[in-house]
Amino acid sequence: MTFKDQLLHGMTIRESANDGSDFTNPAADYRRLFLGEDGQLHVRDSAGAVTDIGGAITVPVAGKIVRTANAAAGNDYSTTSSTLVDVDATNLTINLTTLARRVMVGVVATGANSNATGRMDLAFKIDGSVPNGAHIEVSQHSETANFMNLSFVYLSDVLTAASHAFVLQFARGAAGTGVLNANATNNLEFWVAETMITA
Repeated sequence: MTFKDQLLHGMTIRESANDGSDFTNPAADYRRLFLGEDGQLHVRDSAGAVTDIGGAITVPVAGKIVRTANAAAGNDYSTTSSTLVDVDATNLTINLTTLARRVMVGVVATGANSNATGRMDLAFKIDGSVPNGAHIEVSQHSETANFMNLSFVYLSDVLTAASHAFVLQFARGAAGTGVLNANATNNLEFWVAETMITA
């Protein structure tokens, strides 16, 4: 009979301390490894208690939005606000239900300010607040014809196991009109991806 035809009902493994040393009475301390009818591995200790090994993994969730137009007014988004405001709360909000894990948030964007020495600010909110470090400011240097790269990636703190809202925001600095590109040539991308990191 070949190995693939052998029926292995389980395996009894002597239990040792976490450092590999033997317990005082090793014959009484053991665990039996077996495959349950649920298709998962389990161990039963010498007292009869059964513990699952591994079990089902909750797959991380993610969301991504690509804007090739401003839904309200043709191409691109613009602002004259010197403080952060929502770019488009209707079309640039990602709602995800996560476990108690960190998430990565990314923005792929270009923009400009009509003021030659102005700047563009880009940020995002998690549940109504901008996290520490989730805000960039890019200044122009006497140049309005070329777009600035406003892209960034951010790793959050561990979130609560709940539904969370991620909202993209922008501002134009102290002067001028800020433009955030969202057109067929210069797409605006906003994404959020849950990680497996729990600390």
